[in-house]
Amino acid sequence: AQHKLDQGSCRNPVFVIANYAFDTTVQDAFFVKDGALHEAAASVVSTQEEKDPNDPAVLARANLKFEPRPPKSPYYEDEALNRVLDRYSRRLNNTCFLLPIGALNAIRTLRDFAGGRMFLMSGDKAFQFEEELLSRDEAGLTFHGGSVSMTVNFHALGAYFEEGGGTAWQSQGRHDRLHVCGLSSGLPDLPEARLAFSETMNGFGPAPYVRLVQDLRKEWKEPSLEGILALLRLGNWDHELLLGFRESLKKHLPGATDAMK
Repeated sequence: AQHKLDQGSCRNPVFVIANYAFDTTVQDAFFVKDGALHEAAASVVSTQEEKDPNDPAVLARANLKFEPRPPKSPYYEDEALNRVLDRYSRRLNNTCFLLPIGALNAIRTLRDFAGGRMFLMSGDKAFQFEEELLSRDEAGLTFHGGSVSMTVNFHALGAYFEEGGGTAWQSQGRHDRLHVCGLSSGLPDLPEARLAFSETMNGFGPAPYVRLVQDLRKEWKEPSLEGILALLRLGNWDHELLLGFRESLKKHLPGATDAMK
């Protein structure tokens, strides 16, 4: 408490968990058209004239318009990030992609606290494979009532760590709604952690668990008490399960045995 963190102030490596933390941070957008890289300059447009741009209702009518323009060179002060950008300009074509600048700024700050030694685990809606960045017309927004979010480029985060001599692990479920990456910087090889990450994230991990629960809540019309209890054990007593099946639990509890209670 009351201790100011500064560059190199942590004796040990920092372990960072970023759970849906990066999809609402600042991102830079780029086009690659006919083999040439362009900066995507964004402007906000609405379906009507807005008298009060601070009115939250504007979000329902707003969208982003992107205009390509020549980028400066070098684009960033960070050479590792420039190499990631150069890689995309050479390997992608006729597409639009994002670089998660806000996430990278936060990562660099946290990494500096421990002299470059960091392990980051992040879960978000994300692009994890380079081919997912192909044939995209523009960087879209997703509206959530009074807020917006954008898909995070986990592939770029991984490439950035690798450019700096680190390692990147990605969950492999291409159709999962939740993607997870593990990013290491300034640390030795972590074979046991890599194996644990692979077994957890690529087996029955968070993404298939979320899908299973969502489908069961929608399709399971008359769940038994035994079935709900089994699902609770599977989910390590997930409070969302308790809330989702509370009416069924209330129905079953009066006739439940003492052992089940």
